[in-house]
Amino acid sequence: MADDIPEEAYDPELSAFLAWLTSLSPAPVPSLSALTDGSVLLHLLSRASPAHFPPPARTLSPNDPWPLRLTQLKALYRRVSQWYAERGTPPASEGWTPDLQLLFDAEGKAPQAAREGEALKLLRLVIGVAVQGEDKEEAIAAIRGLGTGQQTRLMQAIEQVMRAFPPRVETEEGDASMMTDDDHYYQIQSARSRLQSENTSLLSARAALQAQVEALQAAAGDLQAERDDALALARELRAQAEERRGEKQEAGLRGEIDRLKDELRKSEDNLSSAEATLARQERELSELTRRTSDLQVQAEEAARLKDQVDEWRHTAERYQKNENVIEKYKRKLEETADLRRQIKTLTEQNTQLVNTNSQLETQSSKSANVKPLLDAYKQQISELEAKASARGAEMEGLRLRLEDERRARGEVDRLREAERREAEGYAERVREMESGRGRKLTNGSGSGSGEEPHSPGAEGEEPLTLDDALSGTTMTDLKLRIRALERELLDAQDANGTASRVLVLENLLEDANRLKARYEKEYLASHREALVLKREVEEIRAGRGGAESGEMVIALRKRLNEVVDELDGLKKRFEQQGVELDASSRELTIARSDLNLVNKDQLEILASLRASVSSDNAGLSSELDRVKQVEKDLREKNRMQMEQVNTLLMEKIELQGEGIGQREAMLRRERDIGDLRASIAGKDLPEDTKKRLIELADENARLKEEAKAERQKLIKARQFIKEQDELFNKQHAGKVDPNTFTEAEHAYKAQIQSLEDKIALLKRTIKENAAAYDREKQQLQSSFRVLGSQQRQTQLRSAASRNGARLQPQSWLAQQRETVRFGE
Repeated sequence: MADDIPEEAYDPELSAFLAWLTSLSPAPVPSLSALTDGSVLLHLLSRASPAHFPPPARTLSPNDPWPLRLTQLKALYRRVSQWYAERGTPPASEGWTPDLQLLFDAEGKAPQAAREGEALKLLRLVIGVAVQGEDKEEAIAAIRGLGTGQQTRLMQAIEQVMRAFPPRVETEEGDASMMTDDDHYYQIQSARSRLQSENTSLLSARAALQAQVEALQAAAGDLQAERDDALALARELRAQAEERRGEKQEAGLRGEIDRLKDELRKSEDNLSSAEATLARQERELSELTRRTSDLQVQAEEAARLKDQVDEWRHTAERYQKNENVIEKYKRKLEETADLRRQIKTLTEQNTQLVNTNSQLETQSSKSANVKPLLDAYKQQISELEAKASARGAEMEGLRLRLEDERRARGEVDRLREAERREAEGYAERVREMESGRGRKLTNGSGSGSGEEPHSPGAEGEEPLTLDDALSGTTMTDLKLRIRALERELLDAQDANGTASRVLVLENLLEDANRLKARYEKEYLASHREALVLKREVEEIRAGRGGAESGEMVIALRKRLNEVVDELDGLKKRFEQQGVELDASSRELTIARSDLNLVNKDQLEILASLRASVSSDNAGLSSELDRVKQVEKDLREKNRMQMEQVNTLLMEKIELQGEGIGQREAMLRRERDIGDLRASIAGKDLPEDTKKRLIELADENARLKEEAKAERQKLIKARQFIKEQDELFNKQHAGKVDPNTFTEAEHAYKAQIQSLEDKIALLKRTIKENAAAYDREKQQLQSSFRVLGSQQRQTQLRSAASRNGARLQPQSWLAQQRETVRFGE
């Protein structure tokens, strides 16, 4: 990552943001690199809006791996986008969507200006959340505490956010078929808000109705007291009438009694109407209570579904990352398959070379039987080499002499040609002179002497030149000299043939020495590689091989199997908790269905309640089945990923074993070839054997280069697989923890805890509902008893008034009082 830059070198608006964050953070925020992991921003937003930005379980540090810090930054931006989506338009335009990869810049290659622009986009969204959150006073106070220029720039940024993201206007129109998971979540939120408002209004209406019921009950009590007073007065008047037994007073008292009876009748009618109104209002109150409880259950269900949707969304994102890693592993597996095919080809070639090597070993074993003869041949070859070197020196001298002789012979030929021409001239002159002298003798004397002139060729020899005659060299001497020169020339030619053979042997010896030096160099390099490999194997066997060690891989596989077993146990516990939840739901349904109401209205209300509960239960069951199916699919994907990881680890171990085996085979082959070279060094082998050895050496060198290149590719692929494996383990773990799969364990434990909390909540709700139903049942029974007694009294009074008879008391205490009164 790029080095930190002082705050003064940033854009003024970015400097204002950094000063604002420094005033709100426990630690100073001096540069842009302090924002790349999102910890500072998340700490700020968790204080401004704790409901939407809960504080993280673990605060990351700059020493943590960069994928974890980048993941936390992406999660922060996703929560900010969700916050804006809940209140208006989500930040989908390019001007409000920061490039988090460019902002993070793990390699430090991005321009500073581009990083500042992306940071400003994110900071504007963050300050918009901070000044509109539930606890916005702290953020606003921090802005007020800055300088005038910084306040101006921050207020301008807030105005841009307000203009870009105005509050959302709720509409009822929409196409339900085009709804996504987020739209469904937002619809649940709006329904929850609407249900809460309806619940509030219903509670207020319930309170008003309760007040009316209390007022009516007070009025009914007053009327009952007036009725009792009227009855007492009637009894007194009746007693007075019986005592006086006066006709006039009796008529007046009867009129008064009739008037009081009419008033009593009116009061009873008012009481009946008040009781009817009370019963109706009680029914409305029970209906409102039922609706309130249903809405409360729906609100709790909406909150639960919200949490579940968030959980499944995070799970889907995690599995999407796992699928991406699996795709990368698949590509690496294909490359590994190619490498294995190439290794197989090299193995076949190696097998061929091994067969050839065995043949050469066979020939070498055969040649070992004639080792004394070979030593004698070596001695003879050394002697012949010494002789050849001596003859080479002698041949060089003879060649120089031959060149001198050739030059001298050429000079001699040239001189002889000149002398021949000169001799011909002299001979012509001699003939002329002889012919002139003969003519003179013939003319001078009449008779000749009869002697012929001496001819130079009278004895059958070739005529000599004047130079030969002057030097005393005869033609015979020249012929002898020519024959001697021809013999020397033949000897020189024979010596030249021997020198060519010696030259060929020297060239072969030089080539053999050069090959020997190259083979020794290659053998030393192979020996060094063998020592390095031997050291690596010893480290691996000693347990110091790191992630490449087979024991470490076995330990990881053992830990993986343990985690898989724990996961299966957690799955079984989850299924048991689901069964218990179903049983609790069925018990709740049975408890509701077993409530025995007295009248038909309550039975109808109970029937409608059962129908609504059944429909809600069916909907929740279908939703639960869908969620279980999604969970089952995710478990299957997780299992497949675990199997692929195990397969990769096994193939990795196999490749390591194959590489070690091939290295040992190459070392054995190099040792055999070195021994063969040592055994055949300095021997006179046939030409076809030499050619084949040279071809095998070239082929061996080429195969070594190919094997080295393939080994480099294999090392790079192994290193890449190792890095990808570490990255996958880190991403799968979620946090850098020495214990593998800790995050999965925590997630399942949290899920089990949430299910246990839900079950406890359901049990508590069932108990509360049962207690409420019992109270309502007792109230209804007491109301029915009161109404029954009142109706019986009314019927008795009406029957007594029609018959003209006096109403007799029904209770024992009233009868005793009546007896006492009449007795007095």
